[in-house]
Amino acid sequence: MATMILRMTTSVIIYLIITAAVWKYRSRHELTWGSRIGIGLIFGAAAIGATHLGISEEDMILNVRDIGPLAAGLFFDPYAGFIAGVLA
Repeated sequence: MATMILRMTTSVIIYLIITAAVWKYRSRHELTWGSRIGIGLIFGAAAIGATHLGISEEDMILNVRDIGPLAAGLFFDPYAGFIAGVLA
């Protein structure tokens, strides 16, 4: 049980760090198509990583994979969220 909580907490902390870093970058630069694609790729890769950190519990797999596309779409740009969702 402690391992499960630690793995899920690690996934969420990684998402928080990525979101804070991209937010800091985004506040200093204008949002262009290149940055939208980059943000989508970053959050898509994070979603792929969260999928691999998923926890098998009996007949189900628990993960926080959907946080990446949601964060990219809500905080940055819907196009970035779409790109992250396609990758995830």
